[in-house]
Amino acid sequence: MKILLNYFLQILLPAIAAIPVFCLVRWIVWKKRKRTYLFNRCHEAVFLLWVMFLCALASVTIIPKLEWTSDGLRIDDWGNGTINVIPFVVFYDIWMEYFERNNISYFFINFVGNIILFLPIGFCLPLLWEKMPMKKVLLIGFSCSLLIELCQMPVARGTDIDDLWLNTLGTAAGFGLYRLTAHRRPNFVKRFLLKKCKH
Repeated sequence: MKILLNYFLQILLPAIAAIPVFCLVRWIVWKKRKRTYLFNRCHEAVFLLWVMFLCALASVTIIPKLEWTSDGLRIDDWGNGTINVIPFVVFYDIWMEYFERNNISYFFINFVGNIILFLPIGFCLPLLWEKMPMKKVLLIGFSCSLLIELCQMPVARGTDIDDLWLNTLGTAAGFGLYRLTAHRRPNFVKRFLLKKCKH
C-alpha cells in the first residue's frame, strides 16, 4: 500500500502541472486555427486526462528524480540501470521473489503494473480519434514502450525487454475494453467524437 501511495504522489505533480499548459495550448489552437470541428467538452476532458496520463507516465519511467541536497540540486537515479535482453525472464523473477523472498508485490508492480500502465493508451486512442485500427493502436503502444525502454538505459530504473510485450499486452487489453464499450454503450462512445463544422 505504501508503494502505491509513493507512486501516486510521484505522478500527481507532473499530472497537475500539465493542466494549465494543456488549457493554454488548446485555447490558442481553438482561437487561431480555422474551425474544422465543433468544440466537444467530453472530447476535451478526455484529451486533458490523456495528456495528464502521458506526463504521469513520463515521470515514473523516463524523467530522473531530482533531489535537493546541501550541495544543490542532484539527479537521484542517474546511472547503474540494469538491462535485460532475454525475453520472459519476468516469470522467473516472479517465482524467485514470491517463493524465495515471499514478496508478492513484485508480481503486482512489474507484471500487472506494466499491463495496467498501458491500458489508457489502448482505450483513449480510438476514443479520441475515430476509426483508429487495432494495428495502429498496438504499434503506437509498442513504440511508446520502446521509447521508454531506450530512455531508461542511462538511468537507474533499468531496461527490460519483457516490459515491451507486457506494455503492448496492456495496450491490446485497453483496445479490447474500448471495443466492448463501443459495442455495449455506443451512445456513450459517440459523446467523445468530434463532429465537423458545417460551412
